[in-house]
Amino acid sequence: MNDTIITQNADEALDKYLKENQLRPAFLFTDKNVERSCLPIITSLARLPRMAMTPGETNKTIATTEQLWTRLHEQQATRHSLLINLGGGIVSDLGGFAAATFKRGIPFINIATTLLAAVDASIGGKTAINMNGVKNEIGIFAWPLVTIVALDTFSTLPPEEYLSGYGEMLKTAFLSGSPWLPKMLKEVPGQEELREMISQCLAFKKEIVEKDPHETSLRKVLNLGHTVAHALETLYLSRQRMIPHGIAVAYGLLVMLIISHLRLGLSTDWITLHTRLLKENFPPLSLTCEDYPLLIRAMHSDKKNRDSSHILFTLLRAPGAPEIDIEVSEEEVRTALDVMRDYLGI
Repeated sequence: MNDTIITQNADEALDKYLKENQLRPAFLFTDKNVERSCLPIITSLARLPRMAMTPGETNKTIATTEQLWTRLHEQQATRHSLLINLGGGIVSDLGGFAAATFKRGIPFINIATTLLAAVDASIGGKTAINMNGVKNEIGIFAWPLVTIVALDTFSTLPPEEYLSGYGEMLKTAFLSGSPWLPKMLKEVPGQEELREMISQCLAFKKEIVEKDPHETSLRKVLNLGHTVAHALETLYLSRQRMIPHGIAVAYGLLVMLIISHLRLGLSTDWITLHTRLLKENFPPLSLTCEDYPLLIRAMHSDKKNRDSSHILFTLLRAPGAPEIDIEVSEEEVRTALDVMRDYLGI
């Protein structure tokens, strides 16, 4: 598990880490939105040769990865060259994958400029790109030297990106049975409470990942809500649209809660609270029963399944009491999607 630094001054934290570890960055990978909004804040990175990808999930592809490999080659990068990934989950996923495969692996640092990257994508060693419309189809486990959570860049986030990170924080709160959970389901917290919540999320994920770094058993709990979330992302990609990952997770959590009630007796109080949070704070979900076949096909392709004929979920008996590898039938999925749409009024 890589180290994590949470800071209000990413420039200073990066400079200190590089000096203490006698490192010199060679190349910067980011996206065009982050380049515009965050380089004026983390000014030391502006001097580096860089590649800024076009933002968006549809660009997390082998073609973009090849562009980054080419730029590293043109800069005469060696196996000792340090790549810095500055941005959100797409940047850390693709940049980490490119680093892990260029010359069989070069060191890299993630600087998380979004709440989602801070609590999920930039830590834990998962890197990946999309293929054939399937999210994270090609990837490898590779750990950054350090992840720097740049709180000073969060002010640049649009509301949807903040909510996307919050969706992953809700997942962790449900998994850990956090005492914060009831409050989190009543209102989205402000910046003053955020640092402590991020610290708790990182501590919980670190504990899980250190016990199961390659997701053979225990780490599967971190996929709570993701079976449906990844299917929703695939659905939106098929429409040439994008749903932020953590927002898809937030809606995936609702389906998970419904199935958990039907299969494991989870209290409906959690379904009611979570539904209200979604309706009052999150952008509405675009979903009809005609979308079910595509969603179910995507769930069959989920990496957590033992084979493509089964759909496996992580479910909850109660907050803090997850169970992994529970087989759920297509009919149960359709029922849960129907119930979700009833709750949401869509």
